[in-house]
Amino acid sequence: MRRPARLAILLCLWAIHAGIGAAADPPVTRELRVGDLRAEVDLSPQVLKLTASPLPEVYERPPSAFPGAGGTFLPASVLITKAKQFDDGLLAAVDLAAQTGLGNVQGRRDFLRDLENRLTASRKVPHDVRGIVGAARHFSEPAYEPPASWAHDTRSRLTLHEHAPWSDPPHGYYTWSDALRDVFSCRRVLQTTLEQADAEYVGAAIDADGTLAAHYRALLALDARVWNAPDRRDVTRTRGAPPRSEYSLFPGGRSLEVRVTREKYRAASPPPDFDPLNEIVARVRAGTLSLEPVADSGWYEWQSWALAPLLRPESSPESVKLSMDGDYRELLAEQFRGAYVQARESFTGGVPGGVPGGLEGSPLRPIHIFTVAPDLTLEPLPEFYGRRARAYEFIERVLGETFGDDAVRLRRVLPDGSSAAVPLLDELKSMIALFRGAAALSRRQIGLAVPDPGVEQDIEGFVRWNRDRASDPDVARDVRAMVPVFYDALHTRTLVWMFLGWHEHRVILDFSSRPAVTVRGPDGQPADPAGYEVRFRPQVVSVLRPVVATAYVSKVLDREAFQRLCDTHRTTEAILANLK
Repeated sequence: MRRPARLAILLCLWAIHAGIGAAADPPVTRELRVGDLRAEVDLSPQVLKLTASPLPEVYERPPSAFPGAGGTFLPASVLITKAKQFDDGLLAAVDLAAQTGLGNVQGRRDFLRDLENRLTASRKVPHDVRGIVGAARHFSEPAYEPPASWAHDTRSRLTLHEHAPWSDPPHGYYTWSDALRDVFSCRRVLQTTLEQADAEYVGAAIDADGTLAAHYRALLALDARVWNAPDRRDVTRTRGAPPRSEYSLFPGGRSLEVRVTREKYRAASPPPDFDPLNEIVARVRAGTLSLEPVADSGWYEWQSWALAPLLRPESSPESVKLSMDGDYRELLAEQFRGAYVQARESFTGGVPGGVPGGLEGSPLRPIHIFTVAPDLTLEPLPEFYGRRARAYEFIERVLGETFGDDAVRLRRVLPDGSSAAVPLLDELKSMIALFRGAAALSRRQIGLAVPDPGVEQDIEGFVRWNRDRASDPDVARDVRAMVPVFYDALHTRTLVWMFLGWHEHRVILDFSSRPAVTVRGPDGQPADPAGYEVRFRPQVVSVLRPVVATAYVSKVLDREAFQRLCDTHRTTEAILANLK
């Protein structure tokens, strides 16, 4: 082949790769009318600049309590708060179903009963195995009485569970009912570390019974997909394990905060000023830590991935349409911290420790004045909203694959311990549509094309919800909480993250690059420029920054006790000074 021909082929390939010649997305436009003139605003060249400035330091409980929260502009924090309440109810429903069973899924309660029946046939059951299985059955069946030979070990394990310095009390949604408190305690007991010999013993007993083994693996798979992949080996995976492997009957899920701490300090205890949340933020921002889900990621890691655009907004598709100052980027980083802490509390059971004006018009004749502002109705974070929708699609698949036709019987658990009237799967579809609608509308408002034309219904649904969001009880809930991350055995203390409330900021949305405006007359032809004026102005909105603090404590407070502490002392400094 001659050299010019080869060059032509290479140029064609390059052009295809670069998208040259491909059909471009149609421009995103909006329309303004003044009198008999119509202005077409082409958002293609538009780039928005976001500048943040804090207001006086006042913490409020729900986002809806802020003066600016009822306006037409929606801060992302309101959607994050709604999602938090929905997620808690979803996880509570799945936790209860996994405990008692639903449809084809046999619960932990039946598994523990069958495991005990198999183990009691032998007199050589290790003491720790007796204690763990007996204590877990105590929390899964209120009327449970252990076999006489297990009674002492069961009582000892229950005492250790209640009084050990590393034992955290039920918190988050686990405080909503006695049944959920028992689920939390049952989980913590089953997450207890076993010696390898004890793990081999109980693992062999499970594997010897095909039905019991299948039941066990189904429950492990549910935990891994809804919460996260295990951070240690289960008792059926002792063969060929590396030296010093750790085992649990039901391992807790892995967490990023524990991983980065281990990577930084190996076997050493971290210093008192170390905060894994700061480490995560720094590494994600630097591009040395990816939150992208992997093959065995559970919903917890999908939720973390959804938050990544808050730390690296320059990597999101909408970055070409947005220019953010340093203060607003820091505001997004705080939004990440707050949402991450709230997610950590939600998943704690399965993941243990977690305006200038325009120019004046001409005085010579009356003219039409078009005022063009960004006119956003929600914080411009479409990648975050879209990822959250995909994370909900993931958990929808998990529930359908796990519970089959019986998944329709699941109901979200509400904070008063009651069940929602609407099936959980229906609510889940509504959450997917809500966040898909938010993502699509946000893309459109900043001038990006919406790739899926089928989301118009989702956009309309989001607009309706946003208009009436003040009546949504999820948005008004108090989410202040103390979240245990890990126990420092050397210093006998627990590292906790605290979500203290919200701090209001004003954000100025201005044009870094202005949209193109074409004004036409009644006949559709370009209007006489002397007869109109286009004025550009910024938009000022309120957004909420989560207030998050880190401390080591000797006593972990549940949500109710922590909120009382916050109500009493109000400021970060006073709250931290009165921790125990």
